[in-house]
Amino acid sequence: MDTDQKLLTYGKIAWLWSNSELHKDWTVNLQAGFALPAISSGQFCIVEHNDFPVAYCSWAFFDKETEEKYILNPSQLPPDSWNCGDRLWFIDWISPFSARYTWTLRSQMAKRFPTEVARALRVKKGNSRGRVATFAGLGLTQQDSRTKKRRYFEDMVAGLTANPNRGDQFFLSGLGLDTQPDTEIS
Repeated sequence: MDTDQKLLTYGKIAWLWSNSELHKDWTVNLQAGFALPAISSGQFCIVEHNDFPVAYCSWAFFDKETEEKYILNPSQLPPDSWNCGDRLWFIDWISPFSARYTWTLRSQMAKRFPTEVARALRVKKGNSRGRVATFAGLGLTQQDSRTKKRRYFEDMVAGLTANPNRGDQFFLSGLGLDTQPDTEIS
């Protein structure tokens, strides 16, 4: 991708950020920190309708240590950590206009990563607590998806529980492994 194409792509992403209730009040520095590594590595998807950007997703592949750091402090994601492992995370998921575009983006991600289970930090505007959501590729059977999600969840919880940088303000719920993999963060 040449420089002009990168700038055009960044403009589309910035425009989507500015129309997202969650993202529009975040700093330009934070926006650049999340968008530029995705553009540089080609780890993004922009959905367009009539040549107009309507949805966006970026992703990274973390190792276990980077995953824990990201969960504990998602605003500190160095560019060199976007491809350090095999744990797929959706970093940004922005679809401010219609559920139709959200489903289009979800479908494209499920096709792009057919045998993967991806995770994403989800938070609502004004809420200090988020959760880890999971997404399964279209090539996984329901049983394979459940097995992968469970394994990832157990591994993530074990790592976070033992992490000395977790701090007193960090809260894990759903630790009973007989419950659904839904981890709250704050």
